[in-house]
Amino acid sequence: MDIRRRLTEASKLIQEKLPYGSHVITPKKEWLQTVQEKDCDVVIVLSPTADSLTIGWLKSSMEEFLPQLNVSSKYHPSTKSTCLHIKGSFNGLLKGAEQMRLVKETAGAFGGDLSEVTHKKLLLFKGSEDEETFFTTQERQSIVHFLLNSLRSTKHFAASNVYVREGQAIVPKLLSRGIIKNIFPLHEYEKLKSLKTKWVPGFLKRQPIDHIKDYFGSHIGFYFAWLGHYTTALTIPAILGIIFWSYSQDNRSLVVFAFLNVVWATTWLETWKRRSAEMAYSWGTMDAHLNVFSEPRPQFKGPLKLCRVTGRLEPYYPSWKRNVFRYFVSLPVTLAGVYINFWVMLFILQFQDKCKDYLESTASLSCLSFVPKALMALPIAFFDKWYTKLALWLNKQENHRSEEDHQNHLIVKLLVFRFINSFLSLFYIAFYLQDLVRLREQLAALLVTKQLTGNFKESVLLYLQKRLQQAKLSFKLFGSLGPSGAMQSKTKATKKEKDSDIDSDDDCLGPLPEEGTTNTERDSQGHAETSSPGMNRQVSQVVVESNMKQYEGTFKDYLEIFVQFGYVTLFSSAFPLAAACALISNIIEIRSDAFKFCYVFQRPFGQRAQSIGIWQDAMELMGVVSIIVNCALIGLSGQIQQVYPDITTNQTILLIVVLEHLLIALKYGISYAIPDIPEWVEEKIARKEFLRRKL
Repeated sequence: MDIRRRLTEASKLIQEKLPYGSHVITPKKEWLQTVQEKDCDVVIVLSPTADSLTIGWLKSSMEEFLPQLNVSSKYHPSTKSTCLHIKGSFNGLLKGAEQMRLVKETAGAFGGDLSEVTHKKLLLFKGSEDEETFFTTQERQSIVHFLLNSLRSTKHFAASNVYVREGQAIVPKLLSRGIIKNIFPLHEYEKLKSLKTKWVPGFLKRQPIDHIKDYFGSHIGFYFAWLGHYTTALTIPAILGIIFWSYSQDNRSLVVFAFLNVVWATTWLETWKRRSAEMAYSWGTMDAHLNVFSEPRPQFKGPLKLCRVTGRLEPYYPSWKRNVFRYFVSLPVTLAGVYINFWVMLFILQFQDKCKDYLESTASLSCLSFVPKALMALPIAFFDKWYTKLALWLNKQENHRSEEDHQNHLIVKLLVFRFINSFLSLFYIAFYLQDLVRLREQLAALLVTKQLTGNFKESVLLYLQKRLQQAKLSFKLFGSLGPSGAMQSKTKATKKEKDSDIDSDDDCLGPLPEEGTTNTERDSQGHAETSSPGMNRQVSQVVVESNMKQYEGTFKDYLEIFVQFGYVTLFSSAFPLAAACALISNIIEIRSDAFKFCYVFQRPFGQRAQSIGIWQDAMELMGVVSIIVNCALIGLSGQIQQVYPDITTNQTILLIVVLEHLLIALKYGISYAIPDIPEWVEEKIARKEFLRRKL
């Protein structure tokens, strides 16, 4: 009883000192219940500073030129912003699907293959008799998003803080100007609940890749399939590494391990290509027309010029200006960043030496010898953020026309920056200090530290931030979080209702702002969103999810695994346990990422993808670099001198070069021997092409 009394007193004290955070660890259903939105596919959240003129123009443009979309406006006092709730009609979705060249499965009587959806062939498709379920929610939302991005201005429009020229895409422009704060699709609770049950907790189970693809789109489906394939493949070098580490510390055996690692990395990349081709065919994206035409980015700048493709006026920027900036600004700035990074890394290494000497001289602190090595992760994390901002600025100044070019060049820049930042200290230890023992210790410290901190920041911390945000939302809506504050909040809510001319809605939605006022001014007019706690704590799904964090894409996730792959392959001859560490980390990473998608982020729009794109090339390049690095490590470690005691320095270099060329030849030999596309997929594609020509 005494323990229970103390816990009760502690809980009350926490609630008094930390009204929001005290409920972060309690079940959300006790203080906030979400009501699913039935008649909405996509939500457009407008900025609180957006004026009514711009809002009215956007809404009228959508109603006039996109009649296939049903648009309703609602004001959300919790976010002080207007939201447009958009739902597509079946005929409108069919039109959008035809323009997108969306593929779906035909009925068994018509072959059961995948085919492009059209009005004329609608009856051929499986489930076409039911308009409500023919398109999945992910397909509906992707089509609506496509139609929104196709909306164009028929005349020049100018408001207080935005100018849209004739023929320009409206929604991307308003997004770039901050008029539209966010666009997101709503979650489908039944399917999300299934993913939470089957996907998130199953650490040692196969991922439901097809379900992930159906819910989040093939772009994200490819990421998780690739991560799962890589994690499964890691079991081979992990087992070999444990064997070599446990039973053989002979330097000559490490040469064999490095050789096996090269074979493994090449085989894994080639088998993934085959797996990727299988999924692309099964998902109908192998021959998808993804890059036939691309709109210019809203941020693309330049004098207006008639486009030969569209016949519309578009900004023009000559490629020679971009190349001048790239070689005379981007390259020097990159080298300057590497120079700064090098001296900071050198300072950390010297600091490690002093800490090591002090800890070794103090017997009671010798167990902390790991800490100075883990400190290297701090400047790496700092420079990662700094390099990311620098790469974004450089890429912006290069002024790429299409979003695809912009993203690809950004990926290249960040790959270079991240490679230098993550591996510079290891290269310095390996090839300048030539200390393989220290290299092994530093690599182990970086692997463990980065993975632990990464998983914490990407899942636990984000989840706690989300719960805190929802707790604040609940407190704002109802005046309290727990039942203990119900009566007091109810009294306050009743008083506010008497003072206000507008009743509060259960879903916390109010009317639109008056003409000529901004959302901020509308909020200041005194329309409160309150309700009685304990009586009705239900909140609209739109309100809850508009307060959730937006998923920024798979870029950071791919980049994280790219760096890890480098740790595993570049220095495998120095630290055979790297693959085992990576395997354990990835098992957690898969479920950590699954947790983020199901619990933390807004639902992303589904995107079609044929593969993992440029990341495949990045992994291939890392495989070649790993061969060169491992051969150099073998030469510097003295392993060749142990086998051939009378060998000279020149002969050693020549032998290393020969070994390197043999391994590279082996790598490309394996690549050639394993076809990228399975035979059955080629036969299916050939059969489909034959039938097309026959018709």
